Amino acid sequence: MPSLYLLQTTSPLHGYSENSEPEEGWGGLNRAALAVAAYNVFRGFAVGGYMALFPMYMRSLGYSMESIGGVIAVSSLFSALVLPALGVYIDRMGPRIWVIITGILQFAGIAILIMEPGLSGLTASYLLFLLSFMAGQPPG
Repeated sequence: MPSLYLLQTTSPLHGYSENSEPEEGWGGLNRAALAVAAYNVFRGFAVGGYMALFPMYMRSLGYSMESIGGVIAVSSLFSALVLPALGVYIDRMGPRIWVIITGILQFAGIAILIMEPGLSGLTASYLLFLLSFMAGQPPG
C-alpha cells in the first residue's frame, strides 16, 4: 500500500520524482502548481481576447453580422458534436498531453487566420480556437 507521502508527491501538481520533496516556489506552492496557474491565466486572456475580438475583426474585413453568426454557429455545433468523444479520448490518454495539444490548436487557429482571411479560413480558425478552449477545460 503506497504511503500518503508517495501519493502526494506523484500528483499532477507535484514533481515527478517519488523520492524527493517537491520544489517550493512562491507562497509555499511548488513550481509545477505555479506553472499550471500561470499557463491558465495567460490561456484565459488569450482565449477571452480572441473570442471578444474575432467578431470585430470579421466586421473590419467587411463581413455581415449574418456571416459572423454563421461562423460562430457552425463552430459551436461542430464542437458540441465532437467534444463528448474527445473527452473520452482525453480520459484515456491523460490530461498532460492535452495541455500541449490545445496550445498547438490555438497556434494553428491563429496561423490559419493570418494565412487565409476568407470565410473558410475564419471558420477553421474559430473552430480550432473553440475546440482548444473547450478541450482544455479542467474537469468538474
